[in-house]
Amino acid sequence: MEFGTFQKEKVFRMEDSRLQHSFGEGVKTVEFVLLKDRDKLLFVEAKKSCPNRDNRYENKGKTEKFEEYFSDISDKFVDSLQMMLNIFLDRRTVNLDEVGSHITDEKIYSILKFRFVLVVKNAVDIAWLAGPKEELEARLLRWKKLWNIEVIVLNEELAVRYGIVLKK
Repeated sequence: MEFGTFQKEKVFRMEDSRLQHSFGEGVKTVEFVLLKDRDKLLFVEAKKSCPNRDNRYENKGKTEKFEEYFSDISDKFVDSLQMMLNIFLDRRTVNLDEVGSHITDEKIYSILKFRFVLVVKNAVDIAWLAGPKEELEARLLRWKKLWNIEVIVLNEELAVRYGIVLKK
């Protein structure tokens, strides 16, 4: 999957950024944050595959893999949100030149709608995406309530339509 070509002012490639490294080990981040339609801040994480919740209890290995996968993604979304809130509140004195200027524009803070977006490249069946979406919504429930966050799970085809991934 190749992510879209985004305007520099509207994107923060968070993963492996200097800001992310300034927090040290233990802070996880999404691939990138994207300002879309002037009022939506997308926290985008991409994976090649996703464990199937229907067979998560078949054996201990599948249960552990399932738990690890969804815990890791939930942590990435929450840590990334916290990192952006640090930026908004100007709590870090790190150079923010990697963060798109439109994202750090104070005028948009009050209208921003947060979206946690998981793109599962190899998910063919669109109906199947409801399972991972429900799992993430359950794990992120308090964050959804506190910040009115929408959880979105897409496959590659939907991510192209959503403008996150370039068409092959």
